[in-house]
Amino acid sequence: MNALLVVNWILFLAVVAYALALFTYLIRTRIQFIKLGRKEEFDNNVSRRLKEVWVNVFGQK
Repeated sequence: MNALLVVNWILFLAVVAYALALFTYLIRTRIQFIKLGRKEEFDNNVSRRLKEVWVNVFGQK
């Protein structure tokens, strides 16, 4: 029974390590895709931006 417990722990740790490797790969690729974009210039016209939000959100444009 003790040998099966050790094998179970080894397999568990292998699965967790594989899951962490896949997660880090996913995060790295997402960061690379984000870096492909360019920065957008910030618009300081608050009233126009709020009007656009109002039209798009509540007007369902």
